[in-house]
Amino acid sequence: MDGSSKAAYEQALAAALAGANVSGMVDGSGDGALGAAGVTGAPAFEPRNEDEALAVEELVKIQEEFDAKQAEEDAAVKQLRRSFVPHFDAVLEKRTQAVNSGKVEDFWLRTLLNCPTVADNITDKDEEVLKYLTCIRKKDDALESSEQSPVADGSFTLFFDFKENPFFKNTSLSKSYIMDNEQWSDTLSGVKGTKIEWKEGKNVTVKVVRKTIKGKGKNNSRTISKLEPCDSFFNFFQPPQTPAPGSLDPELEAQVSDLLEADFEVGDLIGSEIVPNAIRWFLGEAKEDSEEDEDYGDDYLDPDEDDDFDDDDVDDEDEDEDEDEDVPVRPRGKKGGAKSSGRNGAPAPLLDPATTQEECKQQ
Repeated sequence: MDGSSKAAYEQALAAALAGANVSGMVDGSGDGALGAAGVTGAPAFEPRNEDEALAVEELVKIQEEFDAKQAEEDAAVKQLRRSFVPHFDAVLEKRTQAVNSGKVEDFWLRTLLNCPTVADNITDKDEEVLKYLTCIRKKDDALESSEQSPVADGSFTLFFDFKENPFFKNTSLSKSYIMDNEQWSDTLSGVKGTKIEWKEGKNVTVKVVRKTIKGKGKNNSRTISKLEPCDSFFNFFQPPQTPAPGSLDPELEAQVSDLLEADFEVGDLIGSEIVPNAIRWFLGEAKEDSEEDEDYGDDYLDPDEDDDFDDDDVDDEDEDEDEDEDVPVRPRGKKGGAKSSGRNGAPAPLLDPATTQEECKQQ
């Protein structure tokens, strides 16, 4: 290879490597397909000759052209979706007016109770509060953000509107999910909920525990009361906070991660399935993905159609279920739902320990 050919070869190789580093096509690290070993452990690419180097450089350029077109498509789709926002809002406003006409009783309460994952988080006390719910709305924060203040795709806020009620002062409660669009995936970076202004003695997320302390002498005992957190749908508005990496021990960090995942699943289910299809949930026509999977699986467990199906297997399974019925299980949902901690399956909120020690007036 003469000097000029060698120079051209080195220039093409450098361009190929530089282009790959910009694209970061293999493992999302920014190192790219050519500049470092890939996810499969393959060694860094080294062209065998000038022709291969030039061909790879051309492939990198094609990839960049494809990425640019894909970005254009994403922008166009986003703009199209944005143009439909006022149309959807107008239709949903008509639904809100119909729901609150006084002709349909407890529309949103019944709608939420017909979704197993959400219903698992609703207590009897919660039902009394949710009877005052007039509307559930979803705002696509990324879609409705401006170019000056962009919001990561996938971020959204849920609004729960209430009429005047004896439980809290708020007229609307909100829950926001903030996403972080990494190169290859979307990550939940934060969750925010409304602080509920409970009226005195009406907070359904805590219970009053009374304890008698005996003193010296027969008549020298006293009773103290303290508040302790309890299961409630309204813990949904007190989400666990995303811990900084390494700030918690691994076991506790894993628990918080599980709570955040379960919390997001409930929020996403409400925003993506219940809000746009509320009447179908109200009527009991809609199903969660897991329920549909179960129905699909039942087709393959029909004893009349499976020659290998043994009736003894059914008895054995029933016996196994009876033995395990005291074992707590995860409520059904898209990915199992929130971890159950009682009748309603709501995860206990991460409260300041001092809160649980607060003494309150005797009632």
